[in-house]
Amino acid sequence: ALAETIELCYTYARPATLDSETHLPTDKMAEIKMRLRLTLAKGSDAVAVSYGFVNTAENHRTRIALDSGILSGRLYTDSPFDVEEREPHRFCPQSDSDTQCNSTFASITDGARRFTVFPEGQHEVEQVGETLYVTVLRATGHININHRTLELIGAERWSIPGNQCLRPLSGRFAFSFGGADTAANLFEAAKFFRCGFLSTGEAFDIKKLTGGRIADQHPELSGLFYLPDPNAGRTIPSAPLLTVDNEEIAVTCAKTGNSHGQIIRLVNLSATPAEATLTFSGRAFSTTLAEDADTYIGENGCRLTFGPKQIITLRIVKTEVDQ
Repeated sequence: ALAETIELCYTYARPATLDSETHLPTDKMAEIKMRLRLTLAKGSDAVAVSYGFVNTAENHRTRIALDSGILSGRLYTDSPFDVEEREPHRFCPQSDSDTQCNSTFASITDGARRFTVFPEGQHEVEQVGETLYVTVLRATGHININHRTLELIGAERWSIPGNQCLRPLSGRFAFSFGGADTAANLFEAAKFFRCGFLSTGEAFDIKKLTGGRIADQHPELSGLFYLPDPNAGRTIPSAPLLTVDNEEIAVTCAKTGNSHGQIIRLVNLSATPAEATLTFSGRAFSTTLAEDADTYIGENGCRLTFGPKQIITLRIVKTEVDQ
């Protein structure tokens, strides 16, 4: 795909560690070389960000600051099967840093505009005014530290020197600007960013060559090179496995069932009840998360009613004609 890329390379200095007695930053400085690469591909609504650096300092945090341009926006982040507005200092109220967790996205919105970050492992963010900080490293050699005095708690049994992460580090995430959107659409965009195409296929048979020499392409020897195609005239079905007509409903799982059929898991990410019409090919059964109790609900389509944040699991069984 056509794309434009900007790469930023710079070096910054920070204290190399904390003094073991005073628990204050030492005078010794460590240089960290950072590389940031921003890529916008044709047809994409999101800017992909990749970063890399060699961490040479201990007991610190590295974050990437993103300007949303939304001064009085509200922060929304997701967790498995849920999306919620994050109130200030709701988590760890004694901490000086008002960080919030996320699973697949963090979004600032004022109702008309929206700025969204799609992380790939960066599950800590903090909103300060119109800036969203994305944590890419927390380097600490101890599990529990007094956040006021910086004294170690738990002595050596809680020491984890490897967690200082003194090594090359890299990662990626994306961000996008947009208007009003549903949580389910943001969840879908996050999935497309993290889980792009993993493989491609070509329609050829590697076993076609049955004899002769590769360089010998005489027409009379064509049978040695081109066997009858067993898939001639066949096409892959282009119809989707499932369609849902409500943008508040997200599909979180599509897999082969433990016993039979296809398992589809849906969730209403809104805080209000929702209805949705589903279309599919085959017979549908509602089942449990454990897939151990099926109730028939319809064939080739059905209408479902979701409560707020409700999860519904379906089993779709193809008919013999469809198979």
